[in-house]
This record gives sequence, C-alpha cells and structure tokens, in this order.
Amino acid sequence: MELSVTPLRLAELVGVPTSVGLYGQGAGAEQTVPVYAFLVQGGARGPVLFDLGPPGEDAPAVPGRPAVSGRVGVGEALRKAGVDPFDVTTVVASHLHWDHCVGLDDVPNARLLVQREELRFAFTPDVEQWRPYDSWEQGRTPSWSATLDRTDAIDGVVRLDDGLVIVPTPGHTPGSQSLLVERPDRSFLLCGDLFTTYDNLGGVVPRAGARATRVPPGIHHDLTAWRRSIDQVTQNGWLPLPAHDVRVIEVLDGTWDPFEAR
Repeated sequence: MELSVTPLRLAELVGVPTSVGLYGQGAGAEQTVPVYAFLVQGGARGPVLFDLGPPGEDAPAVPGRPAVSGRVGVGEALRKAGVDPFDVTTVVASHLHWDHCVGLDDVPNARLLVQREELRFAFTPDVEQWRPYDSWEQGRTPSWSATLDRTDAIDGVVRLDDGLVIVPTPGHTPGSQSLLVERPDRSFLLCGDLFTTYDNLGGVVPRAGARATRVPPGIHHDLTAWRRSIDQVTQNGWLPLPAHDVRVIEVLDGTWDPFEAR
C-alpha cells in the first residue's frame, strides 16, 4: 500500500516577524502563519504523526512570542482525519521549539522520537534560542520536559518502515530532523522548520544579474549545516513540506512545485 500524507492544521501564529521566516528581510513587518503537523498512513507501523503543535490560547502569554489562534487539539485533528488517537504509537518530533511539541497527551499510546543532539541542546540552548525552547534560563518550564518519560532519543538516520525514514536535517536547531516519505512518483520530506517558508528556497538577488540565492530562516543555529541540509533535499529531489507554509496543500495535491517556481 502506498504511503499517504495528510496535513493537520493545528493553529495559526499571529504576529510573527517576517524576519523569523526570512533572515534579514521584512524588518518591522509581521504576518500570520499556519502550524501544520502531518499524518502518515499506509505502513505496517500504523499511523505515524510528524510533529505536534503549540499550546492553546489559554496558555499564559509570553512576552515577544506570537499569539496562538484557532488551535485544534492533536486528538481532534486526528479524529477529523479518520484516525483514532489511541492507534498512533509513533510521533516524530522535528525539533523541540515551543510551537512543535505540545499535544503528546492526546496520543496516549505514542512514543516521541527525538534526535539525541536535539535533547542535549534543548536542556542548555544558546542564549539566542532560550525563547523558542521555553528555556529554564527564562524562568519557564519547557513543554517537552513534561513528556520525557515517553521520549526516545535516537541517533542519525532511522528507518521506521518501508518507505518511511527519519533523516537528520540540522541547521535550524542542532538536532532538527525530517521524515522522508518515499513514494513511486515523488518523495515528500516532512521537514518542520528546515524551511519556514518555501521562499527560503531562493529569492535574494545580491547584485544585478546574479542568480537568486537561498534565504535561511531568521532563527537558526548553524548556517553551514543548514545549507548542507538544503543541498541534501535538492540533490535527492525530495519535495519539502514545511510546518508554516499554507502552500503545502498545493504541493501535496500536485498543483504546485516549489522547485519549478524558482
């Protein structure tokens, strides 16, 4: 059976600085972006969930953090997709930023798979990443810390099933990972915030007549690692499905190809 990918729109983030998605661009501008998790079905492992979501609107406000709007719980989103949350035994976390790691309680039989390097960094992040990790250094308790008893640290590439492979894609964070869904026609890469938006693929022209270059996200840990991860995506011809770009719907249904659009 061919693996299927279903996007689950869990919320919107309101008031996101444009520069968070596109490094060095849109100073002073803000936007509203979706938050997607992805459901993969058709494998022997059963339904697999990639990423979780942000806390709800009732969570205490955090200075400088975008507001959460229209949040749908993970369990509700799965039920709308025709899946019993109790049937999900595997959740793959792209990384542990605050808007990607809330909702594991909605899938009570699932284990959360996180790169070991991501866990290490999340405990003691660089100061520039204190806020996205909800770090203790800010006097907060990270959401991911409440589910450590259901979290499994993994190292490197892990094949979950036929056609379903966890691939390290560092750069946004040290332990960022993606989930490769191999299909006969075209493989999809569920990639979290490796791309905050498809505009990261190109668009900056440093001088007249020069080729457009890639634009990293505004939140990143290692730009050299990020570029290597992007090279891996483009060289393999994987179609990326990021967490915060509504155009993932068009990519999945085949009406738009982000590479042909460059």
